[in-house]
Amino acid sequence: MVGIGEMRAALIEDAPAILDLALLADLAEVGEPNTTMELVEADFKTSSLRAAVIDDAAGGLSGYAFVDHLDGHEKCWGDIIVKPGADIVIGRSLVEWLRRTARDLAPGAPCHVFAGSVNLLKQRAYAEAGGEVIRRFFRMGIEFADDEVISVPAPAPGVEIRGVTDDEADLRTMHAIVDVAFRDHFAHESESFETWRGHTFDGTCADLSLWWLGFVDGVPAAGLYSSTLPTSGYVDTLATLREFRGNGLGRLLLLTSFAEFQRRGFRKVVLGVDATNPTGALALYESAGMRAEHQGLRYSLPPLL
Repeated sequence: MVGIGEMRAALIEDAPAILDLALLADLAEVGEPNTTMELVEADFKTSSLRAAVIDDAAGGLSGYAFVDHLDGHEKCWGDIIVKPGADIVIGRSLVEWLRRTARDLAPGAPCHVFAGSVNLLKQRAYAEAGGEVIRRFFRMGIEFADDEVISVPAPAPGVEIRGVTDDEADLRTMHAIVDVAFRDHFAHESESFETWRGHTFDGTCADLSLWWLGFVDGVPAAGLYSSTLPTSGYVDTLATLREFRGNGLGRLLLLTSFAEFQRRGFRKVVLGVDATNPTGALALYESAGMRAEHQGLRYSLPPLL
């Protein structure tokens, strides 16, 4: 059997090495950097999350894994990162740790994890652990020409798009829109305002100048928040309440974000979407010029007994 380095709890001091590992995996899977230090540090700010690393004998890390579970939820979330070119034994060890930790956090609950369609090692490690593919996702992207100017149409009568402040009322409005709108999404489970705020405004999407709310006749109807990756803008979440869908509000928010990313010098914007999203999100993104660049697989790992 191929030997592996020490497996141990991840420390905040490991953040640079975790980022290096994640960027290697990004390049192998999507061909461009898809991780920032803010994303890595957000894991360490999440009190409910557990993480582990495997040291590489050659220096740095050969593996990283995390598991998170929120009280009252019926599943755990997790993922593993394996250094490209590493042996399958690294993936197996990470998945074993992930399932043990999920059992400790939430006995009897399955763990949902992800693998890119080109990452055969992760797929194999998940399948060997009894994992089943339960959903497919697309990474959508759009690239702007150097001389292209994003045109944002004027809102229809009664429609208002405005930025978001750090006033708690604005943040609670965004949370309420996202929570209600995403009840139509696969396997969604509600989370408290405090938890949501912790991993968005206080975590991975801290730049409120990349947040917008949409109103119809003064009623909160939609919201979008985003962040930046090393080489692209990233639309983290776009949500429109069911009764306001189909009237161009989501498209208006999306184009507003495109225009801001372009103003900041980005020539590309990406996002992730459920390939069979029942809200029409995929068609919306395609109508705005985005195209599926990569496919991801969502697995459910059975709980350890």
